[in-house]
Amino acid sequence: MFEKKMNGRYITPFLSIVILLLLIGCEDFEDETYKMNLTDEATVEVFQDTNIVAIDAATILYDSTLSQYIMKHLGNKDTVSFAQILDTLDSDTIMIEPGESHYEISIAKTKTNAILLKSGAAGKVIIYSDDYIRLEIVDNANAPIEADDSSISPDLRAAFFEYDDQNDEITFNVKCRHSFNLSAENYLLKIYSTEQTDNRTFNFVVINEQ
Repeated sequence: MFEKKMNGRYITPFLSIVILLLLIGCEDFEDETYKMNLTDEATVEVFQDTNIVAIDAATILYDSTLSQYIMKHLGNKDTVSFAQILDTLDSDTIMIEPGESHYEISIAKTKTNAILLKSGAAGKVIIYSDDYIRLEIVDNANAPIEADDSSISPDLRAAFFEYDDQNDEITFNVKCRHSFNLSAENYLLKIYSTEQTDNRTFNFVVINEQ
């Protein structure tokens, strides 16, 4: 019998049909054709890259009495201004940037986690994660940048599904996708765990829209 291998597992034609029906979900989608865009296609390739860049996020806590932040990073604990947070993350290489890097981010589950995001150039930057997390981006003036899109297409979900035959479950390995319009500057990326977050370490890809 013909079988298709995906993510290290063999998928039978019958199971493929079941997965397709789950992705479609309702009759409203029957007449629509989905095609993964170039940015999502590039992301699939980056996620498959085994050369992983591991990053331990710093943690920050605002002290209203001091009007400063308490920052923990690489075993250090400092009282810093907002501008010093960005400078410290940069000097300690606790940073990510759009490109072809496959990151593995480790966070503290009950803290505000901080990483420097270097946008490189003005334009749309898309962030992907294989765990449920909450993201906030603020610019170098500490002003928030709202995501303009957080949707995940059916084709992108299909490219990352994994079937657990022991538990008879289907898991989609891209769980967060957020798009931001950024200028050519450095940003503070804040990462928070949620009730749905499974692990304190997860895979992360940041890429420019293509």
